[in-house]
Amino acid sequence: RVSILSERDTWYCPQCKTHQRASKEMALWSVPPNLIIHLKRFSQQESGSSFSLFSSDKIETLVTFPVTGLDLGPYVRSPALQGKPMIYDLRGVVNHFGGSGFGHYTAYCLSPGDKKWHLYDDSSVSSASPSDVVTPAAYVLFYRLRGSEPSEA
Repeated sequence: RVSILSERDTWYCPQCKTHQRASKEMALWSVPPNLIIHLKRFSQQESGSSFSLFSSDKIETLVTFPVTGLDLGPYVRSPALQGKPMIYDLRGVVNHFGGSGFGHYTAYCLSPGDKKWHLYDDSSVSSASPSDVVTPAAYVLFYRLRGSEPSEA
């Protein structure tokens, strides 16, 4: 999707030597077999404290993401890949609970053996369902391109 930069984000044109509003578009040229998405969960805020110039606030907004069928095809611009399937399925999620200076991590992982979801929390492992993995604590998402799994011999 093409978006127009705001008046505060003008681009300096080296030919006419002026700042101008411009458009930008984010696109991909190729896709990797493994896709890792890091969600921004902390925002920096200026602080009046003499101890620190900045403080971090935790962002706990629920970000919905697909467990299966993440299609990157519409975002790939390489002519060699046009028309080829670029579908990803979620394999794991790292969760963060707490603040920027402290916290606790857990992970949901799809077991390659039994193809079931499990929650890993320190030394305990429990069963989970696909609907459990999308939470406001999600921090890092791990996707695998369909068809790129190593074949089992």
